[in-house]
Amino acid sequence: MASMKCSTVVPRQTTCRWAPSRPLASPHQRNAQRLQPVRVTNVNQDNFATEVLKSDKPVLVDFWANWCGPCKLVAPLMDWAEKEYKDIKVVKVSCGP
Repeated sequence: MASMKCSTVVPRQTTCRWAPSRPLASPHQRNAQRLQPVRVTNVNQDNFATEVLKSDKPVLVDFWANWCGPCKLVAPLMDWAEKEYKDIKVVKVSCGP
């Protein structure tokens, strides 16, 4: 049997398709981003009407409880949504004991 050689040379890809368009942040910059204060407001019965119902912006309400595992998983997403979308307001309502 004769050995076969590939005559087509595929150019090596220099960039990844999933690579971010901006350079990656250093560990110090990532830590600084994580330590930024979060503006998510805790709401209770006393201020629900003023913070949610009478708000001039759309409001994303997170109903959570200390004992709820899925609620703890969603919490970082609420913090992210508050930072990412400046035109909405994110509030948390504690439903548990």
